[in-house]
Amino acid sequence: MIDIDLKPDEYVVMKSEHVRHGRPNSSLRASSGSYKDDLVLTNQRIVWISRGVFGNAKKAQSFALGAIKVIDGRPQAIADGDYLEVYLINQQESFGFLRKSDVRAWAHNVAKLLTGSSGSFRGAQNKAIPGAAYVADTLKDTLDTFKDSFKLRSRTADKRVAQECKSCGASMSGIAGGVVQCKYCNTDQVLRSES
Repeated sequence: MIDIDLKPDEYVVMKSEHVRHGRPNSSLRASSGSYKDDLVLTNQRIVWISRGVFGNAKKAQSFALGAIKVIDGRPQAIADGDYLEVYLINQQESFGFLRKSDVRAWAHNVAKLLTGSSGSFRGAQNKAIPGAAYVADTLKDTLDTFKDSFKLRSRTADKRVAQECKSCGASMSGIAGGVVQCKYCNTDQVLRSES
């Protein structure tokens, strides 16, 4: 096993086995036997570990996360089918995976590290499509706008209420009958309807 020599302020975010470095010729299709390498993502770099025919580690090559291009706030580590395309300042690297979900997890985690977004890291084999929650929220907001515009909401629409927290007395508001957590004392409470 090749030691990747983590620095004191460096930690491993994710690892993947059965990775292929580079794309095959357009006339050849990669066989599953060519997916023999390992890929490690740390908070500072991507480490590719080349493995020999018998699985022994031959060499390791690092690519600094800081060398990945970021254009309009979007890191250029892109999921392209079953390949992760990484556009560095002076070169381009491709890594093939057996599962597309692994590619999406890698692209998400690299983006999170480079942009500092508050989302959690994804493990390889995550089935969620990146951005699906955002699209779902946008669609919900759009449908709510149409309902409001065309008066399609029921007459028993949700009623907004305000009350004081039973624990600390802070103001709380929300939908009657809904559970709200106090932002000061973190107590969960059901908002009662003002009849």
